[in-house]
Amino acid sequence: MSPILFSIYVDDLIGELRNSGYGIYIGRLFVGCILYADDILLLSSSCYGLQSMLNVCDEFGNKWDIVFNVANTRCVTFGGNSRKQFTLAIGAKHLSWCTKLKYLGCIFLDGSCEIDISPPVGKFYAQFNNIMAVLGKYNNKMAVVRLTNSYCVPSMLYACEMWSLSNSSAHSVRVALNKLFRRIFNCCWRENPKSLLFYCGTLPALYTVDQRRILFHKKLKQHNSILIRTTAKLCQHDILSVVAKFMALIGGIILSILSRSPCGRRLLHLLYRFLVLSVYVSLLLSCFVCLSLCKLLRRNQ
Repeated sequence: MSPILFSIYVDDLIGELRNSGYGIYIGRLFVGCILYADDILLLSSSCYGLQSMLNVCDEFGNKWDIVFNVANTRCVTFGGNSRKQFTLAIGAKHLSWCTKLKYLGCIFLDGSCEIDISPPVGKFYAQFNNIMAVLGKYNNKMAVVRLTNSYCVPSMLYACEMWSLSNSSAHSVRVALNKLFRRIFNCCWRENPKSLLFYCGTLPALYTVDQRRILFHKKLKQHNSILIRTTAKLCQHDILSVVAKFMALIGGIILSILSRSPCGRRLLHLLYRFLVLSVYVSLLLSCFVCLSLCKLLRRNQ
């Protein structure tokens, strides 16, 4: 009963925040207040606007006898200059600024809004060590691979559909999975373990992230909410680059498979000759078009 009553109370708060004129908008859609269960996230493009939204929340709490937990409330800035010299408050209680914000299991870094990947990677290593401790030294390699893909990888890639990673964080994710496969099979210590991943039916970690992002974006585009569909359109450029990279991986895998059989090599050779011929034909056509245009220009002169 408590979640239902809380939803009824907070629904009016969303309306008052929307009517205040502050907060972030996507077009005409208000997205300055995001709620999940009892977590409330206020978004504003300025500290003044955020303080005004906090004032609305304070007045709403006094009216309906709701107390906001100031001890668990944090402020963080993303993008632009730091505004930590600006003091925010709910009523007479000041709020503290933080360098990291944990929301729904994800840790966002101050300023860049990148994801702090160290806790998921640490949990990934811990779960793998537990698996190896239970199975012992003389274990079935493929059983360890299946357990790793079932329990370790999902915990590390939690919410990876909305990750924004730096190069060092992406490197940490890629190295984590590679290290585990090297340890499982005790090989490829000085070379890339992509062959191990390929024969075990496992995608590299970053390609798994790209695959999930593509599928997640597809679901967003088909969602009933216009807000979610609009957000998906704003991210379409980033998704297209991810799709291009993923298709390049698939093309490389197909080429590697075809190159291992005589028929596949013949097919690749014919395909190569066809591409070369098409390039020559396109060059001849472009030269013919240029000559035709030159003749027309001379006649007009």
